[in-house]
Amino acid sequence: SEMCIRDSLNTSASILVSEDQSLKLIDRLFTCLTYSNTAVKCASAWCLRTIASSLPAMTSALLDSTMDRLSLIRQPSDALVGYGYACAALLASVSECPLGVPNILPKLAFNIGEELLRTASQSNNLQLAEQKTSIGWILLGAFMTNGTSLVRKHLSRLKKLWNLTFPTSLEQLESEKKRGDV
Repeated sequence: SEMCIRDSLNTSASILVSEDQSLKLIDRLFTCLTYSNTAVKCASAWCLRTIASSLPAMTSALLDSTMDRLSLIRQPSDALVGYGYACAALLASVSECPLGVPNILPKLAFNIGEELLRTASQSNNLQLAEQKTSIGWILLGAFMTNGTSLVRKHLSRLKKLWNLTFPTSLEQLESEKKRGDV
């Protein structure tokens, strides 16, 4: 039933994001992405995805804006998680966009996810490391919804991330368990 509601919105959703209302609605949704409540962040990300699915012409702009905001955050915060959720939701909606988005946008999302995973281990702040790891994997998962032709080009980099993340042997796993940093 959710798919039917989103499909039935079509261009009638343009009233919600008309020039008078657009900045207000989109800005309010971006503000909600910074709330501490996870349900609010998820609902806001879903609303952005629904707008992008109903009005495919807005997908690129919303995805670009979300990735810009996400890449600027350097401290642990609710905004990092919220913008990560929104970026993943918008990235996953690209497959529903009839003309797609410029190929550079999913690649940038992959790069942001990869950077978050690589810098998570370098962080002294445990909360920031957890947030970066979580959002990095969420972005990579959303990236993989864009089809085999795009994912195939990044498979070697993805395999390197998996190898760096997961223990290669049972002995490594046991030593991580003893250290407490599984």
